[in-house]
Amino acid sequence: MTTSIAQLESEIAALSARIDQITTPSHAAIVAQMQALLTKWQAREDEQRVWWGGVAGGGPNNDGKYPVTDVGGYTRLVSCPDQMQLDASMLKVVELTGNGPFAMTVAQANRVVVITSPGNVSVVLPSLPIGTQFLFIQGGAGKLVFSADAGNQILHRQSFDRTAGKDGMTTAIRRSKTVWAIGGDMSYQ
Repeated sequence: MTTSIAQLESEIAALSARIDQITTPSHAAIVAQMQALLTKWQAREDEQRVWWGGVAGGGPNNDGKYPVTDVGGYTRLVSCPDQMQLDASMLKVVELTGNGPFAMTVAQANRVVVITSPGNVSVVLPSLPIGTQFLFIQGGAGKLVFSADAGNQILHRQSFDRTAGKDGMTTAIRRSKTVWAIGGDMSYQ
């Protein structure tokens, strides 16, 4: 028995139509998929509204982090903008112990530097960019005695060069290309 080309084309068209019926989703299936997508989108929008409106120290764990679900469906706790701003404004703390001398570095700049020593310890302020600052705290019995490296000078209103005692705080700010301005709980001996 021979089959004509027209018959083959007719059978292929019928088979193709049957495959389309099997693989093409029904109207109800498409509506259900769209509804599921809209539900996920609305839940993500609700999460985003809560995250954007979040407060520092808020969230489910009172740490400023709120649940946010990514495109893959993975939910994680993310710091809200208010918490990020607070975190960025906080100074980091660097703790140094020993007899020194301690030459400050750019890695320690713009931080709280707690130096603990049983005896007086030398703290050297080097050439760093203008605006660089340190907040020093004397953590032990030893006073922090400040000096500048070659080509620089330290200026204090009363010419004090050391912290006054345990838990005393001193701020050092790079005021110009060759000057460190210092001040705080300081003495001259």
